Order: sequence, then C-alpha cells, then structure tokens
Amino acid sequence: MNETYELFKQIKHPTDVSDYWHVFNMQNALNVMYWDHFFKITQGLEGDIIEFGVGRGRSLLTILSLATYYNNVNNTSKKIFALDSFEGFPEPTKEDESPRAPKKGEWASSPNKQFNYSPESLNIIIKNAAIPANTLQNLHVIKGFFSDTISKISSSKISILHLDGDLYQSVKTPLVGLADRIVPGGIVVIDDYLLQDANQSSEPFPGARTAVEEFLRQRNDFQLRESIRGTPYLVKAEIK
Repeated sequence: MNETYELFKQIKHPTDVSDYWHVFNMQNALNVMYWDHFFKITQGLEGDIIEFGVGRGRSLLTILSLATYYNNVNNTSKKIFALDSFEGFPEPTKEDESPRAPKKGEWASSPNKQFNYSPESLNIIIKNAAIPANTLQNLHVIKGFFSDTISKISSSKISILHLDGDLYQSVKTPLVGLADRIVPGGIVVIDDYLLQDANQSSEPFPGARTAVEEFLRQRNDFQLRESIRGTPYLVKAEIK
C-alpha cells in the first residue's frame, strides 16, 4: 500500500461527535491540499464542477470552499452539481467482485447511524459549514442513481468531474456520458483505487479501475496522471 495514500485515508468518525459535523483531522486537512491542486490546474478554464458520489459531503465541503475562494479571485461563477443516490450502492456487477464484496444499499447512512443520507441531511451539514449564499445559489443537489440523473445535468461545459461512485457502473456511466462536455485542460478526478497498487488483486473496488481502463482504450483525448495521493485523474488534451 502506498504510504502517502495512507496519510489521506479517512479514519472512523468519532462516536462522541455528531454525524452532522465533520472533524478537522489530518486526513481532512490534507484533502484540502489535494483538491487545491485540481483547482489550480483548472484555473482560467470555462466549465462547471460536477461530483458523483456525495455521501455526507466531506469532499463537497472542500469543493464548495475552494470554489468560493477561486470564484472571488478570478471573478467567476461556476455551477456545482452534487449527485448521489442517497440510498447507498446500486446493485454491484461482476466487475465489482472483490474480497470486500460490496453490496446494494451500503453507505446509505451516516458513520454512527445517526441519520440516513438524504438531500435534507446534506443541507444541514452544508449549513453548519457556513458556506456563503452566493456559492450555494450555484449548488444543485440531485438525488437518484446516476443512470437516471445524469440527464439532469444542464452544464454544456465541465472543468472538473469528480467520480466517487466506487462501483463499475457508477464510474463508467458519468465518465462515458459526460466526457465530451469536459473542456480541453479539464480533469476527471477518480477516488476509488490506487494507480499503482502491488495488491491490485485484493483492492476493494476493482470495478472502478476496469471502468477507467475501458474508457481510456476507447478515447485518445484523455491523459492518465497520478495525484498526490497516488490515485488517478484524467486530463483532457488541449486543442492544438
């Protein structure tokens, strides 16, 4: 296992802290640095920000905070779409078979089972984070499985596409469906596996790797790169 990746790996949420709050631990602090890199390399690009797989909003809060800062610095106004089933995993496929054995409905509730995930619970978390109103007016939370909700994304241009669906179809559906809307120089951030993993045969979400590898075999306009966590991201080639 990549030692740097271990620094970013989320630890269990404390039982004595409400699930409606995120703990500012080392992992979440490093996550800000991780996301700031993506915002920096896409500065100046047109296009909105789309996240597939929101959960209770750990990465979404970072995205909203950085979007607020960079919108102010660059005098821009990007829409942010946050999509989640809020019902946990859909039915896994054969590509998702692994020692972890993901199951339909997993990750439908908060870490300490205080509440079930929903747009309403996410709104409470965002409210607690004091995100400015001018950022929130550009936030669109969409509930449903990705195959049903991808059509609800109105953006014609995307600068950052974040895929945190874990499973084969949950990664492949938005990746294939939105690739043509990503602007040159735009990126696809993928959370669910290490790019170089000696223990690849036992990784928890092999379907995500399969989806990305299939996509790259079919497209020559995306370059595969390694993030500071050791996870993959894709950059769409610039028009020459």
